[in-house]
Amino acid sequence: MGEYKRYTDEQIEQAKNADLVEFVRSHGFDCETVGKEIHVKGYGGLYINPQKNLFTIFSQSKADGSPEGGKGPLAFCQKVMGMSFKDAMQSIVGDAAEVKQFVPKNTVPQKEHREFIMPEKSDNCKKVFAYLINQRQLDPKIISDFVNQGVLYQGYAQFGQNDDAPKHENAIFLHLNENGEPCGADVQGIYSGTRFKGIVPHDDTDNGFVYIKGNADTVDTVYLFEAPIDLMSFVELHPEIENAKFVSMGGLKPTIAMHYIESNMTVISCVDNDCAGQKFNDKILKEKMQDSLSMAGGSDIDKRSFTDRDPPIEYIIADINGKQCSFFLSANDFMDAKNSKAEIAQSSFIWANRSNFRVNRECAKAEVKDFNDLLKLTKSGNFAQEVQKVTVWSEKAQEKAQMRSQERSAAISK
Repeated sequence: MGEYKRYTDEQIEQAKNADLVEFVRSHGFDCETVGKEIHVKGYGGLYINPQKNLFTIFSQSKADGSPEGGKGPLAFCQKVMGMSFKDAMQSIVGDAAEVKQFVPKNTVPQKEHREFIMPEKSDNCKKVFAYLINQRQLDPKIISDFVNQGVLYQGYAQFGQNDDAPKHENAIFLHLNENGEPCGADVQGIYSGTRFKGIVPHDDTDNGFVYIKGNADTVDTVYLFEAPIDLMSFVELHPEIENAKFVSMGGLKPTIAMHYIESNMTVISCVDNDCAGQKFNDKILKEKMQDSLSMAGGSDIDKRSFTDRDPPIEYIIADINGKQCSFFLSANDFMDAKNSKAEIAQSSFIWANRSNFRVNRECAKAEVKDFNDLLKLTKSGNFAQEVQKVTVWSEKAQEKAQMRSQERSAAISK
C-alpha cells in the first residue's frame, strides 16, 4: 500500500488562513481592484474581501439563495479550482515554513511578473480525446483539427507555490499573441467528476485561446467565448462558417473584445447566457450606443445604470435636436426601467444596433447556459423529438394556409 500523508490540525488551519489575495495572484488569476474588494476576472461575479480573507461567487447560489463563497485558500481551491482536499492541501501548505499567515491590511500587493512557461506535453492525447468525446460530446474530427493546429494538447500543469506541488494531466488550450506565439494557456481537468479549471500564470492578459477557420489574412469576423470548450462546441454546431476567427477570452475580458472592435472587425459575442454574460454584453453595447449617438449629433450624453435589477439596466439619456430622450438596448430593459420608476426621459427609444459588436442569442432561445450545453441538447433524443414536433406543426400550418388561400381564391372567382 502507498504511504498516506495525514495533515495536522495546525497545517489545516494554516491552509484556511493563508493570505487569499496573495495565493490567488501567485496562481495567475487576473485581478483588479474594485473599491475595497478584489475582482477575479473571468469567473463571473468572483470577489475577494482582503480585510476578511473571504471570497464570494455572486454567479452561484446556495440552497437558501445566498451567494456561494468561503474563507481562505483551502475553500477557494475546493470551490473555485475544483481540487480535492488532499491536492488543495499539498498545493497550499507544501513546506509549512512557506505559508504566510493572514494579516488584515489596507493595501493590495502588486502583481509580480509572471513569465509564461508552456506546460510539459504528454506522450499522447488519449485522455483529452476521451474526456472531450465522452463528457463534452464533441466530435473527434473537431478535436483532431484543434490538435493539428497545435493549440490543444494533453500536458502536465502544476499549481502550487513550490516545486513539490502535485502535477496532473490536463487538457491544455494555448493562448496565442498576434504573431502566433504561445503567451498563455487555459487548463481543464480531464478526469471523471472533476470540474477543475485554471490559467497558467502569465502577464499577457490581452490575448486568449485562438482558433482560425479559413484564411487568417482575410478574416474579418471574430466570435468571442468565455471558455475553450464553448468555442469548440460552437465550431461543431456551425460548420457553415468558413472564414472566421474564434477567440476564448478565459472569462469575461472587455479588453480583448475592445481590441477586436477597435480593429474594425465584426465582433460577435457568444458568452454565457447568465447575468455575468449579459452585464458584459450590455456594458460594451452601451459604449457603442454612446458612440453612435455622438456621431448622430447628440449632446449632453449621460450614461446611466439602474442597479435595482440584476443584471443592471444599461441606458443613455441624451439631448437630440433640443429634446431629451432615453435610449435602451431592448424593449424589456425599457419596460423594466419604466415599471421600476427609474429616471428616464419622456421620449424613449430602443437603439437599433448597427455597430460592429453583435450578440449571439442562440443559447438564450434554447434556454441553456452555454454552447456546450446547446451541443449536448442537439444530440439528445428529446431535442430531436422537439425539432420533429416543430417541423410537423410547421408543415400542417403551411397546408392550412394554402387551403385557406385556395378557398379565398375560389370565393373571389365566384
